Amino acid sequence: MLYKEPIFVTNSIFFVSNTSKQKPVFVKDRDYYSLTYRHRGKVMIECQGQTLISEADSVTYMPKHLGYVSETLEDVEISAIHFDILGNGLPEIPMVFPDVSATLRALFLSLTKNSETSSFLLQMSIFYEILSVLQGISEKSAERMVPKKIRMAQEKMVSSFSSPLLSIEGIADELNISTAYLRRTFKEIYGVSPLTFLKELRLSHAKQLLLTENEPIANIAQRCGYTSTSYFIQDFHKSVGESPSQYRKRLAVTP
Repeated sequence: MLYKEPIFVTNSIFFVSNTSKQKPVFVKDRDYYSLTYRHRGKVMIECQGQTLISEADSVTYMPKHLGYVSETLEDVEISAIHFDILGNGLPEIPMVFPDVSATLRALFLSLTKNSETSSFLLQMSIFYEILSVLQGISEKSAERMVPKKIRMAQEKMVSSFSSPLLSIEGIADELNISTAYLRRTFKEIYGVSPLTFLKELRLSHAKQLLLTENEPIANIAQRCGYTSTSYFIQDFHKSVGESPSQYRKRLAVTP
């Protein structure tokens, strides 16, 4: 359940439900997301050409506007959350998180079984904690799926972005992989090209230095791994929408 932008919940319903074993039924696309913790029982879900099995101690995530077929294989009891958010920051594919922790189980129980007596602020606090735990599980799962040398390339960029000698080709050579493989696989995993990732690291550091250090623009460019000040200014303006000097003048806080 990876998401990169903040999640702002606009509507939510928390409840506990019991369902007896039943044949497959088609669930029409709904205008809300759902998270379901399964206390007992087993359900098979067919959606987007894949089959998911949700068993006891698992959490199932279903995006909104997505129809699916559900077959209740055993009598089930669930704690469910139906909710909506601003924007589209959540995944558009269904997911099952098997064998969840006792912490996550307790959060669902606390949220759904006390929904009528808990304050709204407490409910939302617990719900956001559930989202945070699921995010952590997703990140760990995604990390395990990253090929070792692609992870090493990412770590190399994070630790050495300030070196003007660092290049995507050089990283590929150092790791004994092709530049084409590095570019293709890195983008598939992280959503941006390695060059874009490296630029974002450098520009992020540049923003920090512009606001905290009273150094000439040329010095800051050099400290962020740029060999050309004009190229740094060009990159910065393209990314931020203003020059480094304008950015500093607008946001820097003087003592």
